[in-house]
Amino acid sequence: MYLMYSNIIDFSNNNKIIIPEWMSKKESLSLMLWAGDGIHDKITDVQRLPNYDMYLCNNGDIATINKNNDYINQQPQPRCICIIDVFDSKQIELFLQLFKERFYIINSDYYGATPRLSLKYYSTLLKSNGTAYNIEGISNASYPTIDLSNILELFAPILPKELNYLRHWTLDLIKLAFYNDLPPQTIYNDSEFEKNYSVIKSDQKIFKEKQKKLYPELDRSISFSNDSIESYWDLLTSSILCVNLDKGFRWLSHPNYEWMYNKFKDGSYIINYKERFANYLYNRILLSNINQDDFNKYLESKSNTLDNKIKALQFVIGKLSYNTNKYSLIRNIIYYNDERKLSDPEMKTYGLVIIKP
Repeated sequence: MYLMYSNIIDFSNNNKIIIPEWMSKKESLSLMLWAGDGIHDKITDVQRLPNYDMYLCNNGDIATINKNNDYINQQPQPRCICIIDVFDSKQIELFLQLFKERFYIINSDYYGATPRLSLKYYSTLLKSNGTAYNIEGISNASYPTIDLSNILELFAPILPKELNYLRHWTLDLIKLAFYNDLPPQTIYNDSEFEKNYSVIKSDQKIFKEKQKKLYPELDRSISFSNDSIESYWDLLTSSILCVNLDKGFRWLSHPNYEWMYNKFKDGSYIINYKERFANYLYNRILLSNINQDDFNKYLESKSNTLDNKIKALQFVIGKLSYNTNKYSLIRNIIYYNDERKLSDPEMKTYGLVIIKP
């Protein structure tokens, strides 16, 4: 299948990039990320999302790109599909150069896994008073051992010793320690360990290096206690504060880890602290510059259970972690119309919106 270039700007080949004349003349453009190469329920992306000038996608299936292009050819409104690898520095730099401060709206589609553009790209591409929606990438990847590490880190000051030490070891080394009925430190220091388990030894060293960056309070946590755990939470990164409190237990279902699972489930280490953690997150959000009416409305809709309330609060904490000031952008966490939903174009979505002043 050949590629029809009438409405396509292709950054993935070495040919000279040609911008359509109508696009060069148009003062303000709208951009939909991660669309133009898909068909869902027999509807092309450009038909489902009609209000955009450009649809940016990877160099995916040529047949579906052509079908999107065919639909554009049948419409009076000129539009284009941009094919680009956003992880290719040369391609993205050229795109930024050609479309600097050209877009008044940037949105992103929600099908499949998608990348996330850096805030600095939004700062470059948006016009003054331009707005961007749905800037988060979509990932279905699950890393339960990382989630467990974050849970352990989150509650480190109040964990018993036998759980606290698990923060310092990789899953493979913990397994090996269990199988040999020895503490991980003993296994790690054994002179025969590196010879017999060089990969595990190497992974543990890498894990230690990452820990220093990801968990800066790893060694200081023991200086905090039940009475000062909120002060400890103040020091943690948003990735730890926003950990899914359920996901981390998936690998604990193995019989060898039953004792660990029971430790968590008995209510003394996490369950009894959930309400306190929710209150901490709520008060931390109140200290931020946020639309309180929309926040309270969103929280009320998600507070049917304590677990759902925590997830809602973590959602907002995650959005507050975007350092928009660094790139001269304004951060809003509000309700807005999600025009991507054809079934209900007036559907309100609560999420992050960024504006370039």
